[in-house]
Amino acid sequence: MTVSSYGDPSQLMGLPVAVDLAIPLSGFTVFIAQLFYIFRLWKFTKNILIPILCGMLAVGAQILTLILAVTVTSMTDLMAFGDLQFLLIALLFIARAACDMVTTAGTAWSLRKKRCSGIKDTVTMIDRLVCWTIETGLITSLMATALATWFLVLKQSYEYVGTPHSTLAEMT
Repeated sequence: MTVSSYGDPSQLMGLPVAVDLAIPLSGFTVFIAQLFYIFRLWKFTKNILIPILCGMLAVGAQILTLILAVTVTSMTDLMAFGDLQFLLIALLFIARAACDMVTTAGTAWSLRKKRCSGIKDTVTMIDRLVCWTIETGLITSLMATALATWFLVLKQSYEYVGTPHSTLAEMT
């Protein structure tokens, strides 16, 4: 038994059912996590503008995910699908990365702004919260940015097919 068409995406006529299910399910996982971070940002800032911007990015990315999930089920050729859906996938990755970056920066900034208390224990707690926010949010933001860059730079490699949301869903 030999493998004759390894690395030839033209031979892949359709994706397995698991991939068809993984796209919307992992997309919902990322969406729910982003909504939690947006809610946390609103609670910290007491400003509605930045959370609304992040919410629009998250909802837009989720709509793009659902559109992608519907189109992937009717896919007959991976190469044609990648060419036709390039803009949709690129916008999806960029929207997720932008939402993560804005929520992380906004939360860290608002916590840092509230730091000017005279009580040492409060300052220490806020410093820990800032570090925790940067550790959790920055890693997800950088991974989302790396995935978007990877997709835009290595479009013809088709390695992105297995990682649209699964990596981000595991990180949240």
